[in-house]
Amino acid sequence: MRAVPHEIQFIETRCQGCLRVQIISANQMLNRETGCSFCTIEETENSPSYLYCIRNDDFQAIKVGVGRMKKKGEERLSVLSKNGWKIVSVWYYESYRNALRIEAIVIFILRIKLNLLWHLQKNQIPGGWTETFDLTVCPAEQLQELIQTIVNQSPASQKPSGKYSG
Repeated sequence: MRAVPHEIQFIETRCQGCLRVQIISANQMLNRETGCSFCTIEETENSPSYLYCIRNDDFQAIKVGVGRMKKKGEERLSVLSKNGWKIVSVWYYESYRNALRIEAIVIFILRIKLNLLWHLQKNQIPGGWTETFDLTVCPAEQLQELIQTIVNQSPASQKPSGKYSG
């Protein structure tokens, strides 16, 4: 496992609007184009969404992410599959917030608890490179198992409405 370099620092930040606390990297804070992720999703609370786990063997990478159904005419997975990404599993949610909550827990465990650094660079997968991991360090089956464990431990009101495994 690759450790997070010392120059990458995580900070706790509180939104001035909703007063919720987030833990993000200093880099995310400096390069952020949007505000609080909690406030950003308020208007999409009930939009059908999904949590996905995908892999790209050419990059030796695995990725976890969240997408909204038919966002801007094209779903996230459709775009990624055109670039060599293969579906490992997809969990479907009625609420974007619930999918995002599971993703945040997974990322927290991988980044903070296991000290894994992202595997790809921004030019290799724009809009999601920080949620990629080295497939040799974080095998697809183990990531899928971690996500499913978190899903199983979620309250009934936050569980997915369905699941697909590729």
